[in-house]
Amino acid sequence: MVNFTKTGITRNDVSVYSDATYNGHPIFVSNEGVYGNTLVFTIRVNYYPDPYFHFEQGLNANVTYFTVQYNTEGTYDWSLAVYQ
Repeated sequence: MVNFTKTGITRNDVSVYSDATYNGHPIFVSNEGVYGNTLVFTIRVNYYPDPYFHFEQGLNANVTYFTVQYNTEGTYDWSLAVYQ
């Protein structure tokens, strides 16, 4: 997950996009919604039955690029959380 926090944040304040693939499968970014002042996005591999990333050794083995667009001015804090 990637979380963006700002006082009074709304669902449309931030957009996250990636056209990357992971092991040949597209990356799916889902806008989960606002929880308090935090906007939550879930990032997973668009592949059934295994939607998770498997981390591998090596400096660039797990590099995936995302485009983050801030649609509303303000100061944002962001954090990355991993869950399975």
